Amino acid sequence: MGRKKAERHKGAPRVAKCVESSPVAIQGRRESVRQLAAAVVLVLLVVLAYRPALEAGFVWDDDDYVTQNRTLRTLSGLAEIWLHPRSIPQYYPLVHTTFWLEYRLWGLWAPGYHAVNVLLHAANALWVWRILVLLELPGAFLAALLFGLHPVQVESVAWVTERKNTLSGLLFLTSAYLMLQFLRWKETRPWLYRWATVSYLGSLLSKTVTASLPITLGLVAWAKGWWRRGTVWRLLPLAMLGATLAGVTVVLEREHVGAMGSDWNLSFLQRTLIASRALWFYLACLVWPVNLTFVYPRWQVNTAEVLDYLPLAGCVGVLAVLWFGRRWWGRWPLVAALYFAITVGPALGFVNVFPMRYSFVADHYQYLASIGPLALAGGAAAMGFEKLAPWLGARWCTVTARTLAAMVCAALAFLTWEQAHAYRDLETLWRDTLRKNPSAWMAHNNLGLLLLERGNVKEAEQHFLRALDVKPNDSYAMNNLGLIEANRGNLAAASSWFERAVREDPWQAEAANNWGNVLAQLGRWTDAEEAYREAVRRKPRFADAWNNLANVLALLNRPDEASEAYERALALDPDYTTAYENYARFLQAQGKHDSARAVLERLRTRKRL
Repeated sequence: MGRKKAERHKGAPRVAKCVESSPVAIQGRRESVRQLAAAVVLVLLVVLAYRPALEAGFVWDDDDYVTQNRTLRTLSGLAEIWLHPRSIPQYYPLVHTTFWLEYRLWGLWAPGYHAVNVLLHAANALWVWRILVLLELPGAFLAALLFGLHPVQVESVAWVTERKNTLSGLLFLTSAYLMLQFLRWKETRPWLYRWATVSYLGSLLSKTVTASLPITLGLVAWAKGWWRRGTVWRLLPLAMLGATLAGVTVVLEREHVGAMGSDWNLSFLQRTLIASRALWFYLACLVWPVNLTFVYPRWQVNTAEVLDYLPLAGCVGVLAVLWFGRRWWGRWPLVAALYFAITVGPALGFVNVFPMRYSFVADHYQYLASIGPLALAGGAAAMGFEKLAPWLGARWCTVTARTLAAMVCAALAFLTWEQAHAYRDLETLWRDTLRKNPSAWMAHNNLGLLLLERGNVKEAEQHFLRALDVKPNDSYAMNNLGLIEANRGNLAAASSWFERAVREDPWQAEAANNWGNVLAQLGRWTDAEEAYREAVRRKPRFADAWNNLANVLALLNRPDEASEAYERALALDPDYTTAYENYARFLQAQGKHDSARAVLERLRTRKRL
């Protein structure tokens, strides 16, 4: 009996199961298609909004980062990027490595660099969407659209130098997603932790503002209920790594970039008041993004003025309301506020950064921080319409919500399109800045220098004088006015401007070097030597000043000191052609023809590299 059943079973025809036709599979496939379509729409909208940026050129600081960055030119330059922190403007080696690779691909073709920035920003918008979906927060796609299209991000995307933001943002968000998945799966997938750590390290090597990630992860884990006994030990190594590299940035910002001097002499109370005001400023820019500019006015903070404490009181009040109200509306509003404050924290003024010289705020400071308020806005909008659905009808609410979202996103995209035009070239950027902020002395100075290079001396002089009107102790304007007088042949007047700049600003090395040049033209060799020595004292890595000092020492018949100064100049800038030639002529004048030929051979070797 059993054998017959077996035989019948053996001979029975086999029917394949159609798993693909099950309702669950069909629904899953449709959802995948919808998500793919949404991702494509998000990327296309971002790229279209930033279309003007793809036609832009290089602007401020792009010379130091790209166009005149000698480390991009050679294979040895790549090693310098990683091994010699002072060889690049800021020690963000991963950013400069991307520039090094792009230089191999398209040289100094600006659209290539801009395209990479735009695509990185689009990828970041995708990550914002997927992270919010992972956290099961409402309005995730709307929040991603707000992040991708908001004009406050233009400075980070349309400015090549701010590759620091777009690249570090991509690695920051990648690390956040992997780490959240690790915490979500109860730490049972260690490979997620390893890759999250690698991505986090990459973000730090792109911009150390991302050091706040471990705190962010802790807040999110607390809000989601993913916090466990071992979580702190997982996040602590990341926090230590971030703190270490952030400390390196702080030191280099002071000693290498030059963020020190009278403009940074602020008390802790003043910095606290500046920070609280900056938080409200950034929120205001997110809510009403009009008249965004490259340089905002630098606030005057008075600790004796009661009104200056209102922003601080407002910050404390908001945090108190969100903390005590979390039992009614949950933890997420508090987490969004804390994330915003902590992520923008490094740029709030508690540590010195160079832009504090002319402004305490900048749009690019809140590139990642803006995700918190924008996610909160997207979630609040989604939940609001969800609560209105029973009253107005689900269909009507859906149509209304999508229409309003489309209108808001269209307005943001238009503002982004308009703002991106300001980055077309340097002159456009500075004139746009002065139109919105006529008191921007730094913009007056830089526009004046640009005009001076083009031979428009009269208008350049007007901008320098205007800068002095705004900031009477502006040593840069004094230095530039000295250059104008020197070009006119008025050496006495030029010397007066340079001397005034040197005495006004104890960190001004350029003016000291220029003063030395004028004194040398006047035949005052000893005074010129003192000016050059003052320049290299203020800026030890000032190759031009070392070369000029060597020339004067040679004229003063001090050959050993002159040789040492020439070598210092060449050590600081191995591609300094003029220094090689001056050194060779000096050696020839000393009768050291073999040494002179050796110096010229070093120059030829550098040119062959």
